[in-house]
Amino acid sequence: MNIDNLNPENNNGNVGMPNQGPAPIPPVNPVPPVGPATPGVVSPVSPAPTPDAVPPVSPMPANPGVVPSVSPTPVPPVSPNPEPINLQPEGIANEVPVAERPEPLMGATLTANTPLVNQEPVKPEPLENFNTNNTISENPPTFGGVPTPPNAPILSDAIPAKPSKKKGGKKSLIIILVFILVLGVGAGLYYFLNIANTSKVVVNPILTDWELGTPLTDNASDYANISGVDPSTCKVDNSAINVYIMNTYAYSVSCPGVDEVKATLRVRDTKGPNVVLKDMVVKPNTTVLVDDFVSDCSDVSLTNGCDVTISDSSIDLDELVKEAGDYEIPLSIKDDFNNETLMTAKLTVDENAPSLFLQCEVSKEFETETMAAVQQSYEYGINDQNEVSTVKKTLIYQFESVEAFTSAKDKYDSEGKLDGLSGNVLFDEENLRIKLEINVDVANLKTELNASNDLKTYEDVAIYHETANDFCSLS
Repeated sequence: MNIDNLNPENNNGNVGMPNQGPAPIPPVNPVPPVGPATPGVVSPVSPAPTPDAVPPVSPMPANPGVVPSVSPTPVPPVSPNPEPINLQPEGIANEVPVAERPEPLMGATLTANTPLVNQEPVKPEPLENFNTNNTISENPPTFGGVPTPPNAPILSDAIPAKPSKKKGGKKSLIIILVFILVLGVGAGLYYFLNIANTSKVVVNPILTDWELGTPLTDNASDYANISGVDPSTCKVDNSAINVYIMNTYAYSVSCPGVDEVKATLRVRDTKGPNVVLKDMVVKPNTTVLVDDFVSDCSDVSLTNGCDVTISDSSIDLDELVKEAGDYEIPLSIKDDFNNETLMTAKLTVDENAPSLFLQCEVSKEFETETMAAVQQSYEYGINDQNEVSTVKKTLIYQFESVEAFTSAKDKYDSEGKLDGLSGNVLFDEENLRIKLEINVDVANLKTELNASNDLKTYEDVAIYHETANDFCSLS
């Protein structure tokens, strides 16, 4: 069906409508109502469309790119020569019932040459479900009962194609994505190597008390628990601490990667005095005092010496020395703050006990494993028969540094020996000195001194030390 025939300007027949302005366009799909036939007058009907006629395409909508809805049903092929259509009103299908027919329009009859006054051209409305495919569906849509002609134009052909993107844009996008990917991988690798694997530095002070007279150390681990960094890289500021005066002092620990941590400690005297005992060998009825059992006693808090007492009140020294025998004497040694050291001394009552003592200082250098200068001496007990009855060897280690002193002290505390020797030991922390006293068996004295002859009497040991250029004194 040719849509142009709907325009009044192209209508060559008489139209049975009064001259009342623009005529309305009837719907496409429904059959227009037909009025009653006038005897002897035949209503003009538009000729049948030719097979090759193509309906004009409706104007493009205001919004470009919006495609009118179309029927998705494919159109089956139709013969190019359709059968003639009966144009008589009686033969039109779907005839409107008489009861529903509108009343005939009355007025002047318009002819083909009758002009329409003040009537604007009517634009056809967009067709719905217009065929957009090259095939014809089994039930093709009709316009006034007329099938859609084959090979109707596809509306999409009238829509302008979107401009294609340039290939260069895709290449630039790929380069940007690769750059972002590489940047992300690099950032993650940096985080893993420099941040994720770096432990947080934590410094928790632990030192709250310090023993009176004990030398300070510069080891940061002695002052705080340190994690996340090597403690050897940390520094301690303890310059305000005086270990010889009991008081509260401030100190600080600083480590790389963390702010300086400050804390305080108290210098206190909590330990008993350091004591070196000596064994007493006396003749019967010899007067023995309790202080005679103490060879050396040291404590920073001491002002008048150690307070030495027998801890067992049932023991009486005056009664013990009346009879020969070996006795153990429990002692209590206290400092000025009543810090106590408990020790046990030995008392031997013997008729052959020495009555004289020979003190000899050895000039020969003593070989030591420690970092100290060692002074060596011997004390010989001489009895009434002029025989050597007792021998005591004394070693005094003098250290130059706190670290060397502490190392030797820790070694003795853990092994019970210093240079392979054990005995009564005194740690003088104030003077960085260790005193070790060892009882030597008289029978082994020749081997001890590497002498060429036996050393049994006073004359024997006196001649030996004189030959070795050692200094001796008799008391």
